[in-house]
Amino acid sequence: MFRNKRRATERKNWGVSPSLPAADIVYPTRMSFYNTPPNLGISLESFEEWAIDRLRVLTKLQQLQLSGKTGLKDLDSGLKSTLDKFLPLGSSRNGGDENTQKQRQKDHYSHFILRLVYCRTPELRKEFVEREKLLFRYRMSQEDGQERDAFVNSLDFEWEKVDVDEFEDLRPYLEAVSRDKADVASRDFVKVDWQKVADLVDSRRVFLRAGKVYVPASLQQNLVVNEFETRLAAAMESAAMLLSRLDESTRLMPILDHLAQFGVTETFQKNEALDGKVGPSNIDSVVKHMPLCMSQLHTTLRQKNHLKHDGRFQYGLFIKGLGFSVDEALQFWREAFKVTDDKFNKEYQYNILHNYGLKGSGKNYAPKDCKSIIANNPPANSDLVHGCPYRSLRPEELVGRLKNMGIEDRMELNKITDQVKNTNYHGACTRVLELTHPGLKMEEVVQHPNDYFLKGYGWQNGLEVGYTK
Repeated sequence: MFRNKRRATERKNWGVSPSLPAADIVYPTRMSFYNTPPNLGISLESFEEWAIDRLRVLTKLQQLQLSGKTGLKDLDSGLKSTLDKFLPLGSSRNGGDENTQKQRQKDHYSHFILRLVYCRTPELRKEFVEREKLLFRYRMSQEDGQERDAFVNSLDFEWEKVDVDEFEDLRPYLEAVSRDKADVASRDFVKVDWQKVADLVDSRRVFLRAGKVYVPASLQQNLVVNEFETRLAAAMESAAMLLSRLDESTRLMPILDHLAQFGVTETFQKNEALDGKVGPSNIDSVVKHMPLCMSQLHTTLRQKNHLKHDGRFQYGLFIKGLGFSVDEALQFWREAFKVTDDKFNKEYQYNILHNYGLKGSGKNYAPKDCKSIIANNPPANSDLVHGCPYRSLRPEELVGRLKNMGIEDRMELNKITDQVKNTNYHGACTRVLELTHPGLKMEEVVQHPNDYFLKGYGWQNGLEVGYTK
């Protein structure tokens, strides 16, 4: 599914046959550890739509987490309707029908797509693992006992069943720590390395001896959930390596970028204040009004006649926000790259059209705000110029760039670098806007590159400008 060859992703193939004989039932259970990557092609539209639907579920989980509502009862009341709408798994009784298999395929594929979206930074990887763990825990709690047992038995866990003799030897100790007499009465215990259930050890809910924890049946769900978390965390590291090897010209990249930049609900709204005022013919003359993150991209583009994928993505949405039509954007990039029409059409045109909602799922994406640029996909080396320069540049490099922008006052330079040291990137950028546009006083810190441009350009040209939406 994640090959660089375009045909593998564009091919419409649901992976199930209408009659669904037993041999073609790919997803026999509702639950999954997502151990095996998808191997059948889907359309680009499904690729994006399925990922967005899963993002809606994870966003709902985030809202519940922020509200402290992560208990199973809270999840049942706050999450169930969202899951039923966007990621249903079908009934256990109807596992073999075509619709149920399609639902489970969507769950399987969307999980792996979002691995590529969230693997970019340690912070995003941690966030994804936490949300998926919570989703897995809730889903497991909803399974009936027989279905849950069948799923757990299908997993290759390194745990050992406690036999009758060992159980009787340890019975007094097990009774002492048990909070439910039914646990001991069931005689259903497994023993595992204590690291796998550190949360149970910390809560003193289990018996620990010689590095082994004795887990009753009622708590074995914790063991399964923790194992899911451990495996997913390791898999996310592998996904990061895979993403680094993806060809930047592949049609997957703009989709992954938009998903990574929290583009689920964003819709572009044109700012009328700049209507027709900035385009390919005069873009060079207004660079002085751009924030440093965008002016360095523009300068690099002019010097090298090229930008790497992340830079094209960041700058492309910015100039869209300046009012570039899709035709103007195509003209601008075609002239800037100085490549043949065939090479441009083959390697770059699709991504530009996708930014304008003319390819893929048809979403008309908005320029990205400072928070997204700072948090997502920072440049991995000095050859890359995307991201927030206040975050990524060394102090001496930043001072050099600021001097090139006309800021020479040593006291002001020190104030800006002090703000950067304190990770106040918004404040540093706002002060640069004021210093490069004498007389302009900002009431609020800059939150968006296009707002920076609007305020600076508007100040010089006497325009009434509002904030980007």
